[in-house]
Amino acid sequence: METAFRPKYAGRNASGKARQIRVKEVDEESPSSIRPKPKQRSVRVAQRRPIRFHRIYNGKTKRWRDNSAFEDDIKAEKSKQSPRRSPRPPKIRIDARLGGTDPFNAFGLINDRKTDLALHHWTSVFQNTMIPLTPRKPWLQINLSDKTLLSVTTYCSTAHWYFCRAIRPPASILPQKVLAIGNINNALRKTDTDPSDYIMVAVCVMTILECLAGDPKECAIHRKGLQLMLRRRGGLRTLGFNGGAQRAISWADTCCAIFERAKPTLKPILIPNAGEDAFVRRYEIGNLRERLLQIIDCEDLANDALYVWRRLRYLYEFVANASDDQIDDCLFTDKIDHLERQVLSLLHSSTLGECGAVAFMTAFLNASLIFIYEELRTCPRWTNVCMTLSQRICSGLSLVDMATTITGTPDLLLWTLLLGRSGVPPPPQVALSGAWYEKEIAAALEGSPEVKVLPVVRGMMYYTIAEAARPNASTPSKATEREDTCQEE
Repeated sequence: METAFRPKYAGRNASGKARQIRVKEVDEESPSSIRPKPKQRSVRVAQRRPIRFHRIYNGKTKRWRDNSAFEDDIKAEKSKQSPRRSPRPPKIRIDARLGGTDPFNAFGLINDRKTDLALHHWTSVFQNTMIPLTPRKPWLQINLSDKTLLSVTTYCSTAHWYFCRAIRPPASILPQKVLAIGNINNALRKTDTDPSDYIMVAVCVMTILECLAGDPKECAIHRKGLQLMLRRRGGLRTLGFNGGAQRAISWADTCCAIFERAKPTLKPILIPNAGEDAFVRRYEIGNLRERLLQIIDCEDLANDALYVWRRLRYLYEFVANASDDQIDDCLFTDKIDHLERQVLSLLHSSTLGECGAVAFMTAFLNASLIFIYEELRTCPRWTNVCMTLSQRICSGLSLVDMATTITGTPDLLLWTLLLGRSGVPPPPQVALSGAWYEKEIAAALEGSPEVKVLPVVRGMMYYTIAEAARPNASTPSKATEREDTCQEE
């Protein structure tokens, strides 16, 4: 008997290859071939199509559909049945570069809604405040003349938009910050000559913005870079923009000096008395000078402190009643900068350290800086500078004999407390100083129950409330403070 094996193909396996079955063949003449053979079922595996999966929402999977043409109708029907789900808005199929503020990418700005919002906020709100330097009209034209300065302006305007709504700038504006810093670095690498006025102002704006609403470490880095560029240019007098670049760098110098408790390093040329009259004769302060001398026992410091107190009131009334053209013509920025430098010189003077009420006078001068930034420069509330000054006022007044101060100068104390309270952080970040300020304000008003203090005090309300708490003097005398300005540092 001869046997042989030969392959026989029966169907295909799951991978699609032919399946081989070895069948034993028997010689037909052999008697053993007469027995019946068992029935053999042909094994045939159908070819399957690969299954596609895709994720939706919380990791659920579903099988790929062939009827993709009706998928939109099925989704719409499901959205009608379940009220929690709403159909997604259709995607905009229009190219963003065809519209917006920079359709041809001439300035290299980010083509999104935040850039459009920033430039609209700049033209309609930001440039009408006192933050831009006077004269304010040519500043928009200057910003549109250089793409580096314009990228810094859009970043600054976006941060101001959030601050006006009592919101700290979120991380979503970081692309604008990265673009601004990248443009500054690229401009400094390309040029082999001295840095231009546009680059100087761009770095200056970044320094002020980081000091008010950013990281203090980055503010120190920008300030060092600004000092090196200014040294390379040869000083403030070599800058252009009709004195605008000098004023911007001067503000950055004083802003960083306040935040770092240091003296200003620059001495700009300022015109502080343009377009104004003798403001000192306009305000009566009663016997405040005599009462203040009983506490600090220093005549020069008392005269300087009362000058600052009345000068702040005069400048606020001046800017409230003047038109935009008058504010620009009188160079209002020079007035603010000059007074700010006078306050800083008093804080670092030896006269303050030798007086008998150094803690109270330091708190008063810090409060005057808060008034400058919030009321005269019209910066939004809760900037880094104002919150830091508020903490310094709280620390200083905690060392003061409050009973003696309330008896002697309740008006100056209440004015200082109200300005210190305005710098307390908003409700999500309220510190313990907020409750302390409320407690001390209530204690200062115990002798004047008719005086009401609102939760938010702005502008002339500081002086109105302080004068209402002033004790009635038996023999009021007119102030004889000096009318000349304090000498610069």
